[in-house]
Amino acid sequence: MLKNIKSRGESKKFSVNFPKSLLDEIDVICNANYIARTAWILQASKEKLERDRYEKMKKLQENMGH
Repeated sequence: MLKNIKSRGESKKFSVNFPKSLLDEIDVICNANYIARTAWILQASKEKLERDRYEKMKKLQENMGH
């Protein structure tokens, strides 16, 4: 189950339009795991950022011959 993310810092609010099919899929996951949609989207965003950083670091290491 995904953990709740509680930001202790500054936050910003913005509006995003999602395709209905994507939100339906997210909602099924959220309902099955008793997690709020916002918490799920925040966690998914965090995981994507971490994965992208890791892949970028890995590419840099490969280019440096490590």
